[in-house]
Amino acid sequence: MTKRKFTGLFIFLVFAATFIACNKDNGNTNPAYQIKADFDGSEKVFSVLTSAAESTPDNLFNLTLFGIGATESISLHLWSDKDDFVAGKTFTITGPAGKENAMAYGLNGASDSTQSYYSHFKYGTVAEQLDCTITERTPTYIKGTFSGKLYKNQTGIPQKIEVTNGSFFVPFD
Repeated sequence: MTKRKFTGLFIFLVFAATFIACNKDNGNTNPAYQIKADFDGSEKVFSVLTSAAESTPDNLFNLTLFGIGATESISLHLWSDKDDFVAGKTFTITGPAGKENAMAYGLNGASDSTQSYYSHFKYGTVAEQLDCTITERTPTYIKGTFSGKLYKNQTGIPQKIEVTNGSFFVPFD
């Protein structure tokens, strides 16, 4: 009886290990995939899950990059009137057709938008800034650099974060 239990347990463990190993091969678990930047001088790395996706809403082209960390997330949203998300292209805060390129940052799962930071401030005039340059693009991934200013969207004196030394290396889904 003990031999049967051991054999059953062994088969279960082999099956479980195989299942877990196969699941790790799916998705973007490559440890090199990440978005990172200095937030007011302190480096933050977003590498739990990273992704890039393209869409074509309103006869425009959109590229969205996101990175999820253990407790926080970041995203970059870029617009173009051409499909020109190519190496060497730099995007600033002003996009085509009234669209604005944007960066957002906040706690994972936060349902209150006043707890997040955005490159656009809706409660007054501030020095909005976003610079994002694509440095490499293949059919499977995209790399680049970025910097800018993020503001907490709430009334009162704007709370600002300076984002510098930003870089991304993310896969296309």
